[in-house]
Amino acid sequence: MKPPPFKYLAPDSLEQALELMAQYGKEAKLLAGGQSLIPAMNFRVAQPAVLVDLNRITALDYIQTHGDGSLAVGAMTRQRDLELDPQLAERVPLLHECMPHVAHPQIRNRGTLGGSLAHADPAAELPVVALATSARMRAQSSEGERWIEANQFFQGMFTTALQPGEILVEVDFPPAQARTGWSFVEASRRRGDYAMMGVAASLRLDAQGICSEARLVYMNAGDGPIEARQAAAGLSGHPLRRPFLGKIGKMYAERPWDHPEDRTKCPYDPIWLNAIHHAESGYLQLIRAGWRPQEARSVFPNALASKIWVTYNLRMWRHFFLMRTCAEAHPQMREVTIPLLAEFREKIPILYDDIVPGAKQAENMRKIR
Repeated sequence: MKPPPFKYLAPDSLEQALELMAQYGKEAKLLAGGQSLIPAMNFRVAQPAVLVDLNRITALDYIQTHGDGSLAVGAMTRQRDLELDPQLAERVPLLHECMPHVAHPQIRNRGTLGGSLAHADPAAELPVVALATSARMRAQSSEGERWIEANQFFQGMFTTALQPGEILVEVDFPPAQARTGWSFVEASRRRGDYAMMGVAASLRLDAQGICSEARLVYMNAGDGPIEARQAAAGLSGHPLRRPFLGKIGKMYAERPWDHPEDRTKCPYDPIWLNAIHHAESGYLQLIRAGWRPQEARSVFPNALASKIWVTYNLRMWRHFFLMRTCAEAHPQMREVTIPLLAEFREKIPILYDDIVPGAKQAENMRKIR
């Protein structure tokens, strides 16, 4: 298919781009790597009247370190450049481990960090890592700039806190703390496919080997990256030994997530438990033996060595959200999608009644009826 007609603009500077966004507002779409937007336009899911191409703005393509150890990455930095940058493994190791999982090298050659974050696909890896690392996003408009924390940036499926006229210009990643282990795990049918499920895990241990901080953020488990605060809180304050991990994993399998902010009731504990095992196994022993964190981290293999089983419901749930989004965006598709959504409700009630909170479910269904 071909996209509908649109006006194409390619500014040479950020100032020009901001002026164009202020002029056209909601009618304009920003083009970064184009790996998601162009296919959406070809299928006419996205139909912008104006396309503002940012690829000539070289000022947004950079990777810099700050005095406090944080890593500042320009929004137009190619994912492949970020993946190969030697500073990344030292400063933000969780992001470094995640990068090879992002699609295929050909996609990463064109895709940008800012484009992926602003697109906010629930099945994308970079939003999950941004939340797990407490990254900050700098948004700029013709009226000024502001910083947005990752936990405020992602607001739903393909929805962010960016306002009309704003451009994401920089992402700031804080440095990894000492005595920190990390892991990124995802399960997909084939290498490079959209993951059916994934998790980013980060653990920090004190001098006695007790978990002082844990972060667990899930990918493709909802309408955006989901931080499992309750599961992470259950790890803090404990020595991470296999008997304890097995006990807490069994607990969450028998009593699935019930924290309101986790927004799901499916027992995905095998996935995050594998991530925890990977982040902790061997790491603590090497630290105790006097190894530097970077040296200790390089010893154990990639987390994908652990075999992960993902339920059929995960794939079906993604289809459910995609159909619901299409129905909301395109009234002409309601005749097709409404019967399918009803079929989901009849055959797989957990997808419809349990995962989507009641109030939000009612609101969304009113939109598509």
